[in-house]
Amino acid sequence: MAKGRIRNAIKKKIRGRLSKSSNRTEKASSNSSAAAKKPSAGARRLKTVSKTAAVKVMRRIGTVKEAFHSLDAQLKLHRFKVREFQPKVKFEFKKGHFTVKTVTTGEELEEVLRLRFDVFVREYKNLKPRAGVDVDKLDYVCDHLIIRDNREGRIVGTYRLNSNRYSDVYYSSSEFEFEHILKDAGTVLELGRAAIDREFRTGAVISLLWRGIAQYVVAVEADTMIGCASAKTMEPLEIGLYSHHLESEGLLRHDLGIEPTKKYKVKTLPQVLTYLEKNPFEYDAKEIDARIPALMKSYFKMGFKAYGEPALDRDFHCIDFFIMMRVADLDEAFRRRYFSPNQEED
Repeated sequence: MAKGRIRNAIKKKIRGRLSKSSNRTEKASSNSSAAAKKPSAGARRLKTVSKTAAVKVMRRIGTVKEAFHSLDAQLKLHRFKVREFQPKVKFEFKKGHFTVKTVTTGEELEEVLRLRFDVFVREYKNLKPRAGVDVDKLDYVCDHLIIRDNREGRIVGTYRLNSNRYSDVYYSSSEFEFEHILKDAGTVLELGRAAIDREFRTGAVISLLWRGIAQYVVAVEADTMIGCASAKTMEPLEIGLYSHHLESEGLLRHDLGIEPTKKYKVKTLPQVLTYLEKNPFEYDAKEIDARIPALMKSYFKMGFKAYGEPALDRDFHCIDFFIMMRVADLDEAFRRRYFSPNQEED
């Protein structure tokens, strides 16, 4: 309604100026040739007025959109009970100018959700709303690991930690069918919604996240860890190359019957894999290995394996591999570095 009133007001204003300009043009036609130039000047003035009015409208529309996004964020925070959040596990430690801890207040969780919005919506989806939150029903029942840069006082990294000690719903189940393997999995910890500020995507920050995850694993006595490892691509050949490479390296297995749900299945994958078998020159192991995201590599170094075909996440323009590892099979170097009382320095 506001847009309609603004638009009608502008049209009325422009029609009035057009009418005045037309009257001036008729009078000027009976005057000298010098005066005959006035309609042209009037047209230029009208054009300027029209542009100015349009700019004002766009600014007001922009303000309305910002207000809408802000209201939408507030409604989501209320709907998902963010400000009522209570942690299940609490811990905190410092490393250099960073603090690693679990979220303990609703205000802190809101800050996490705004960081996730910046990473997942503004960066990954390439949308440009100025305000918003990335939130779903699991955020209230999960714990949230964060890294805070004490120099700037802001959260720069986060992980969502979901244990079957207090939840029977997994985020991964929206993309994969895997529940049949969890009967003998013991205490399960799902890692997800990892988001790191673009300026802080370094090995040191990822290492701090793993230190925090290790402390949480010990706190809940986790037996099995699961999650989704993402790669930023939707190109069929590249998806096939990722799958072929991980299987060639012994990092992708198909022995547990884990598959993407119908909605997330990559329908072209079988044809692409057949094509790669017939055209092996398309595959360069070093080139594909260089494309694997650092976070995915850290999963595999830790001891995780990927299972089944990847899922195609069209919302975030990426593919996700279902990953799983028993804590007992943790890589020994990682165990010494992150799980032992005398942790090795980075």
